[in-house]
Amino acid sequence: MINSIQKLAEELGEWGCYFFSLCWLAEDTQGLQLNYLSEYADAKSKGMFDEQCNVTDGGRLFTFLCHTPISYTVVKAGEGHPLPLDYKLLPGEREILRYEYVDSTGKTWAHFVVGDGNQKCLFDPLGDSNSVA
Repeated sequence: MINSIQKLAEELGEWGCYFFSLCWLAEDTQGLQLNYLSEYADAKSKGMFDEQCNVTDGGRLFTFLCHTPISYTVVKAGEGHPLPLDYKLLPGEREILRYEYVDSTGKTWAHFVVGDGNQKCLFDPLGDSNSVA
């Protein structure tokens, strides 16, 4: 049994969309079936998340989730990042997209999904996110 499993599940439910997107890509890339709670607990114990469940190094976490000696790198695109927002993926590259939604109170919510390589949603951890709609 995972210690504090309910607390971990709550964290993932609230803030885990980037983690779930990386898990989906790891499963798709490596043909794995991951136990998300166990992977999260293990990765968290290894310092791969900050206090707010933000991934500290996407490449390190993806490498960990793939259970392979291959080392992966995550490169961000958009303003203030190394790649332009309209970057076209090279063969073998995958994408995670960040969507934003401003609610009626003016609060901005961010949500991560797996992209299809053409900046469209392939997998949404929520299934029906307001940010992606």
